[in-house]
Amino acid sequence: MKKQLLLFSLFAIFITNNYAQKLTVSDTILNELHTKIFVGANNDTVTLKVVYPENYDSEKSYPILLALSGGNQSDGVVNYCYAAWFKSNYFKNYITILPVNTKRKNFRTYKTDDIKNIFTIIKNNFKTNKDSWIIAGTSNGGIATFNFLAVEPALFQGAIVMPGAIDSERTKIEESWKHLKVVLAYGEKDDTTWITATEESRKALQDSVKSVQSFVMKGQGHILTLDYDIDQVYDVYFKK
Repeated sequence: MKKQLLLFSLFAIFITNNYAQKLTVSDTILNELHTKIFVGANNDTVTLKVVYPENYDSEKSYPILLALSGGNQSDGVVNYCYAAWFKSNYFKNYITILPVNTKRKNFRTYKTDDIKNIFTIIKNNFKTNKDSWIIAGTSNGGIATFNFLAVEPALFQGAIVMPGAIDSERTKIEESWKHLKVVLAYGEKDDTTWITATEESRKALQDSVKSVQSFVMKGQGHILTLDYDIDQVYDVYFKK
């Protein structure tokens, strides 16, 4: 599995970099994203893009959508991933937080201390319900999703990856995952490596989480088009 994850991670990076010039979004989308820079443990700088809920009140607590982008998770890629994968009416009452990669390494390679630093910054700077977060990710961010989840599973109600997979060499499924809802989505036209890894992850999770469901994004490849209705994926999580 580890070799397979490396292969399709490199494949995803190639696709994202090769077509980076096409990953553009409208000014309307950009205006929703607020860039915040924080200094955490060991003077480690963390850049987050934040989308605030409708009628945001800084005195109130909100659930968090922690959204992990794919590719190299650079500024432009994060903007596109928000528009294509993470922008949904289901999260209009959430604070959506999208980390930007400024560490010259991919989220899927972040160590426990790196992940804890992000969690601590979120907790210290946003009023949040600390047991009702959802984590979502795509591609490299979809692999990272399970690594992040494993560090503090009690923070989260569930995980949604589009696509993503468990790196079994790094992340072990624990008893502490029993409360989680998980949705594993992939593009109908995606590379077979991703599709196979999704199915392997579903089988690995099926007896260890509250629920796990697969979903095929019809007509889509690895990079979603901006006109795809991403709420089809979120319907599976919230309605079923």
